[in-house]
Amino acid sequence: MLARAAGVTRHRALRMVVVLFVAAYPFWANPARVNAEPTPWGPKIALGFDSQPDFDKACTASGDARLADSTLVVGASSGIDCRGSAQQYGRYEFTAIAPAGATSTFALHGAEGPPYELQLLTRDGVELVRLVNGADVHEWPFTFSDTIHRYRIEWAPSGLVVYIEDCPRLRDARVSPAPRTFAISLSGGGDVALRVTALLVYSYVGGTNPSPTPDACQSPTPTTQRHDGITWWWIAGGAAAALSVTAVVFAVRRRDPRKLRPGHRK
Repeated sequence: MLARAAGVTRHRALRMVVVLFVAAYPFWANPARVNAEPTPWGPKIALGFDSQPDFDKACTASGDARLADSTLVVGASSGIDCRGSAQQYGRYEFTAIAPAGATSTFALHGAEGPPYELQLLTRDGVELVRLVNGADVHEWPFTFSDTIHRYRIEWAPSGLVVYIEDCPRLRDARVSPAPRTFAISLSGGGDVALRVTALLVYSYVGGTNPSPTPDACQSPTPTTQRHDGITWWWIAGGAAAALSVTAVVFAVRRRDPRKLRPGHRK
């Protein structure tokens, strides 16, 4: 009788270990969920490019730049200048698909110093993302012409950071506090167009950026890294759970080889 009670108790404890492991997995696998920090950015401009009056309030188009089907279409030798974005420090988020063979430039222009530029360009057949700050040039290989991607430029007192698909890829610490405005342009490439589907501009209000989830930015290919990161976390978590269960069952059976199975009745 005591052996049966002990066996049932051990099995209940085993089930509890498994339940707690599964329940706690989202938090130890993604510590950012429980360690979130306040953002240092406040909203300033939000453009979906589906309203010409809203666009005209913030930006001015030049050349063959126009709104079409809720998209900003920028042809060769064209661009926009968003005078409504003028500020000291800021965050600039946009989603876009850029043409290969041309140079798409997202720039912060100011009266003091050279512009800060995020460029999407092709060199020797290889698509690159480039951060240009005067003589400082930083590059990262990335295929930008295959689909719409998410980009973000953060200009803060600590420097410039370029994010691609929410992962920090390029940095430059040399910045000026002089006010700047945001602009978009396209050069070269012939009869092609840059298409931007959304633009969000934020003002800097002070504070510290929350760190990106570590597993989300490890892959060298941003277009697949998020899915790969999640997959490998689940594989690792499942393997750890299986090993834990196996170890507990082995220990229980070794201590009491005559233990009754749960629910067994004599």
